[in-house]
Amino acid sequence: MGRVWLFRSLALLPGLLVGGVIAVSPDPSGPWVFPLGQRLLYVHVPLAWASYVGFFGVLVAALRVLFRGSRRAGQWMRALVESTAVFAACALGTGLAWSYEFALFDPLMDPKVVSTVVLVGVLVGLWVLSRAAVASRRDEVVASVSLVGFLSVPASYFASRLATPHPDFLRPGEGIDAFMLGLVLVSMVGFVSLLIALSWLRRRQLALEEERV
Repeated sequence: MGRVWLFRSLALLPGLLVGGVIAVSPDPSGPWVFPLGQRLLYVHVPLAWASYVGFFGVLVAALRVLFRGSRRAGQWMRALVESTAVFAACALGTGLAWSYEFALFDPLMDPKVVSTVVLVGVLVGLWVLSRAAVASRRDEVVASVSLVGFLSVPASYFASRLATPHPDFLRPGEGIDAFMLGLVLVSMVGFVSLLIALSWLRRRQLALEEERV
């Protein structure tokens, strides 16, 4: 019963936290002068960060698969790959939606966008591999490729440090105040909770499917 309530809490938190953040967010100002962008700040950025967290979870599970041969870790790895792929694709989509407020911005010329496309492609590739690989070697194969694929996470993150029009909180004139940063972090907690809940549910589904084999 305790796990059921924990799952329900994780599944319900995102709506309360993310919805609450958008409801109390301040009027656009400074570099976030565009209304759409200022609202997407609390969706796009937490989705991207949650995707990094999810891929890190894939990495941890992959290491447990390779060094301990854990079947449960393999199921968590594959479940996290699927959930994180969806989150990363949504982060990319909301980022592209945000870019439409800048008439002269070409997404394909932005290293951040290109590296995030690669990140999504890696996750989708791992998802396809997990469905196509031979069952007896599936977890080991996916885990091995995941170790290399994880390099797309730092590539995507540090792309913002390059000469790119993508907003960067660390660049002068593009920072956000403490209140807005707090709202971003609260929203991130909501999205990470949703990621865990979806991965938990998918891991359980995989376990039930594979018990029948």
